[in-house]
Amino acid sequence: SIPDLPNSLIEMKANYCTALDIITDLSEMSNMGKLELKDCRKLKDIPNLENSMDNMGSIHMDGCTSLTDTFKENLQTVWYSLSLCF
Repeated sequence: SIPDLPNSLIEMKANYCTALDIITDLSEMSNMGKLELKDCRKLKDIPNLENSMDNMGSIHMDGCTSLTDTFKENLQTVWYSLSLCF
């Protein structure tokens, strides 16, 4: 798990971390521009990620096969609404 991260974090990469299943709430990280979590096969959810997506330039979560349907739907909804604003 990744329980605590600094609010000033700009970029997070935890690619191929096959044991990662829990990440802290990222909603307070307004500076985060890039999130890479490729092939984190046990990862199910990132609490409140949709609240910090407006500043993110890229999110890569290919191969995260355990993400919940609710989490994926929330991301798609927010990503779609953000793309309409640009």
